[in-house]
Amino acid sequence: MMAQKRIRWKRFIALCLGVFLAGSGGSVELFADPQGIYNILHEEKEVQTITSGVIYEKNRRFTQDGWLDIHVMTIDMENPNVELGVLDSTQEFGLREPLKDLAQKKGAVAGINADFFNMSKNPADPMGLVVKNGRIQGVNNYANYNQNYNASFFVHQNGSPFIDFLRFYMKFYNGNDSHIDLHGFNRITHF
Repeated sequence: MMAQKRIRWKRFIALCLGVFLAGSGGSVELFADPQGIYNILHEEKEVQTITSGVIYEKNRRFTQDGWLDIHVMTIDMENPNVELGVLDSTQEFGLREPLKDLAQKKGAVAGINADFFNMSKNPADPMGLVVKNGRIQGVNNYANYNQNYNASFFVHQNGSPFIDFLRFYMKFYNGNDSHIDLHGFNRITHF
């Protein structure tokens, strides 16, 4: 069980690192032991050009702890055919739909599930911050309030990508210093 969690985190970190490096615009060299923390016994790589400016790589490694699949999407943000965006349901607020369906409806050639969400209910909403065109679309109150729990991937207006922990604490004031805590902004609540 602990090994599965470790592998999930490593997959998430590899995906985020791939997105980060792809969006950085320049080349970044990482110097580390090529074997890393695993003894790589066998490795298979598949590289596929999805479209101009988008390359998908699947790296499958057999290590001392078993198989490890690493998926990397490399994107050229200077390519006019490439655009980053948020995909969500156009049918119903909070409706969970397969990523493939969301991408096809938007006309996207590739998509990455880049958020945490509740699998036990539908409709559901993302657990993290959602921003479209520079405007907050939704966020939960107390996100990362006491500890760094859910990281966010975002791209600054200058094009620089970031992965960081953002904290939120929201209150609604009535103008007389009276206030109530909010559950969230554009979030589904179950009482």
